[in-house]
Amino acid sequence: MFKRTISLSGTKLRVSLRDFGLIRTLVRVLEDYIFFKQFMRRQYVITEAPLKGFECPKPRNPKLQFAFVFREDDEMLRQIEGMSGLDREWVFETLKLGGECVVALDYGRLAGFNLASKGIAHLRYLDAFLRIPESDFWSEQTTVLPQYRGSGIGADLKYALMQRLAQQGAQSLYGGYAVFNTGGRSLSREVGLMERELITMKRTPLGQRFNIKALTAGPLDLPVFQTCKRHLSIRAISHCEIPGKHVKTGVGI
Repeated sequence: MFKRTISLSGTKLRVSLRDFGLIRTLVRVLEDYIFFKQFMRRQYVITEAPLKGFECPKPRNPKLQFAFVFREDDEMLRQIEGMSGLDREWVFETLKLGGECVVALDYGRLAGFNLASKGIAHLRYLDAFLRIPESDFWSEQTTVLPQYRGSGIGADLKYALMQRLAQQGAQSLYGGYAVFNTGGRSLSREVGLMERELITMKRTPLGQRFNIKALTAGPLDLPVFQTCKRHLSIRAISHCEIPGKHVKTGVGI
């Protein structure tokens, strides 16, 4: 078990260096392992894709095979872990609880994937959780190998996932990205996701606080924002009330 933990940590470090570079990786290492997450300031944008009446555009990469993963497919779960650093056992449980994972295959080789979950969404970057309505899904992660980026595979994956969920009767696909993640922001805007809220998390040894700023009009129906022992409302605009916390609202983009 200890050996596997070390191996998985090494994979996460390699993925962070590949996707975000040395400086951002060093910042994460300092926060997570030197300061033990006691000094942090992080920002995260929540997005939403309404699925009612969704029509899937034609794929930009028709030569690739797009398929959905069965949780019993151990080899594919291993490839996902190696590509992204996501623990394959956690991916297995996510699928077991009703999640979906679409993959892009190039002659059987994994080129990218998009994993979505139901129920409780883990915002790993904020070390917090969101309770997603039963009729909706949360996009946990979209990853495409560097050699395939820039060809629209990320958008093809997102569209394929949205079509699958719409056919199941889902109302919305929620997701998000860290503000420094320019790739995540570009993909979200390319496929037309609405940027709904900006969450700023600040943590010191004295405690942790969140500032939630609405980016679009209308309440965001994610009723519970959980972190540690707190249960915080995450309704947008004037509907957002967090006891003892200051929340800025009503800012357009």
